[in-house]
Amino acid sequence: MKFQRKVVLAVALLAFFVSPALAANVQFLSTNDMHSRLYSGKNAKTQEITSGFAKLRTAIDIAKKEYKGDTLVVSGGDYTEGFFYYYFKGTPEATASNMVGYDITTVGNHEFDAGGEEFVRFLNILKYPMISSNLTFKDPDLNKKVKRTHIIKTKSGIKVGFFGM
Repeated sequence: MKFQRKVVLAVALLAFFVSPALAANVQFLSTNDMHSRLYSGKNAKTQEITSGFAKLRTAIDIAKKEYKGDTLVVSGGDYTEGFFYYYFKGTPEATASNMVGYDITTVGNHEFDAGGEEFVRFLNILKYPMISSNLTFKDPDLNKKVKRTHIIKTKSGIKVGFFGM
């Protein structure tokens, strides 16, 4: 009888310590290819607002409010392209992406459109890390700014690993 009590107690303790980890909830919200869409645009047929960093931030805020767990907001890059980027060299896009509240991003191909020097300028504005596991830069400043391996984020007690390709 004492053996059974010990087993029941051990199982109960195990369930007590393991259940929070199993009950942890983490939602992932991911974007890519914003392509300098700083302002909202409307669908010509439906008149629905379909783009823009403000629309994105609103959608993220709603998703976080409705979800009962933690949230990680990630991006596949390509923030920049077109008129705003060539004229302002990525400052509005980097500033707007900071306001979105990303946790982590990777390098998109359009981040190089104005060259390495402008890319470093863009990276200096970002308030969250950028990773790329498969790029090595000749520019030492870029190698310092873009994390080359991986990043681990912890949410709800769960470790989540990210690497960028």
